Amino acid sequence: MAELAGYARELAGTFAVVEESALSGDRLPSISVRPNRLDAVAISIVAEQWLVFAAGTIGGRWELDYNRASDMQLARDLISSAIAGRVTERFGAFRSLVTITLANGSRTTAVGYEGCVTVFLPQPGWQRWGRYRQYAPYR
Repeated sequence: MAELAGYARELAGTFAVVEESALSGDRLPSISVRPNRLDAVAISIVAEQWLVFAAGTIGGRWELDYNRASDMQLARDLISSAIAGRVTERFGAFRSLVTITLANGSRTTAVGYEGCVTVFLPQPGWQRWGRYRQYAPYR
């Protein structure tokens, strides 16, 4: 976690506040990266059973295996992409789809739901027609 926090600090510079802390009685190390710009996306990383990376308002949650080198590289790629402003979010009622475009041009997406009942509320086409937000780069 200290390595990821240092990486985020290096990339964000003075354009964000990077804080390391612990949740649940100091058992779960966490990192939060809060940009100075209001139109940029904040990110958080928590080391639970998985390394949980989160970006976006509702959606945008990735569970990575911190024992796998490829997942740790993905975590660094997600951090750098968020700082560079390559994050979009599409909103539906009580849900959103976060898309992060990595430096190599590939995309990774994560859908999130607000509350468990919303999974049963159909909304055809929301991923295409819902409100769209492009997050700004930190700089």
